[in-house]
Amino acid sequence: MVHMPQSPGGAMPAEQPPNGGDRAVAQGDRREPWVGCPAPSGSPRRGAIQAPTNRPFQGLRHDRGPLSQGSLRSPWATTGLPTSWAAGRAPFLELTVALLAAVATLVPARRAEAAVGCTLSNPARDLKYLYPPMTTYREEARQFDTMPGGKEMFEALKERIGSDLDPVYETYDTPYTLYTVYKGEEVIGIVHGVNVPGKGGVIQVFLSMDPKSAGVRQLVFQRLESPAARALKAAEFRKQFEGLTLADFYKHDYFAVADPTSDKDRVGRITNPVKEGEGSEDFAASLRGVRKNLILLDLFFYARRHEPFYQRAREALAKLKAGKK
Repeated sequence: MVHMPQSPGGAMPAEQPPNGGDRAVAQGDRREPWVGCPAPSGSPRRGAIQAPTNRPFQGLRHDRGPLSQGSLRSPWATTGLPTSWAAGRAPFLELTVALLAAVATLVPARRAEAAVGCTLSNPARDLKYLYPPMTTYREEARQFDTMPGGKEMFEALKERIGSDLDPVYETYDTPYTLYTVYKGEEVIGIVHGVNVPGKGGVIQVFLSMDPKSAGVRQLVFQRLESPAARALKAAEFRKQFEGLTLADFYKHDYFAVADPTSDKDRVGRITNPVKEGEGSEDFAASLRGVRKNLILLDLFFYARRHEPFYQRAREALAKLKAGKK
């Protein structure tokens, strides 16, 4: 059974994380490497809108697994043959059936080779759950191999995610779907999901975002097959991600080396509910999924507003390593 979040969409915490503005930090004469990053600006442009249906919401469900895990029906599976053919009045029937059978063996193979994207099972219903005031939403496709500058963005993803990309779920031609949520003419939310490989299979990580602060409103697993699924789906665990931004992950890269016990490392303070035992790998996979999702959102929607944090963290780490030599 697929997990149905019990908590409501939720409001953003009263205290928001920094969005790049200047802030002095009481650390003696030493300032954090990202102090002085410029504040973001700009707003999204609106295009065609798709109105949601009025069907009652029944929770986030995953009705469509990866093609390699589902049963593929041939297009002629429900087509009946005329009775006259069965009487032997169609000499080419055997040849036709043989050709159709050959094609049927090729369809699953070609499907399995295709890049696997991640979409909401029922966007109108699911988005209404995440953003109750929603009146309309827009659904847009993003794909590196069809976007201007897509090659450079794909290389940026590989560099910033901090690990090798999966050959099935994280390819250059992987399709992504961005959902923009409206209340009248106002943009009130952004939703995006990604696939990441887990111990028990693919994990689908969706983030409900604040369009202005670029902070996480809610983390939702649409698909999670793991012995640790109950612990990872728990509201107590998911709540730790509320308010996080991509800047927090870039800061974590610095803190993990410079000061692993720092209370300013918000990502480092996330409690692992399955430190030991079966399924513990899926905690790291889920954390990676959130980071990957935020990187893609920074590329697709937020005009790379968190790039200064990434550059400052790299420079600070380089100086730290040089000082240790």
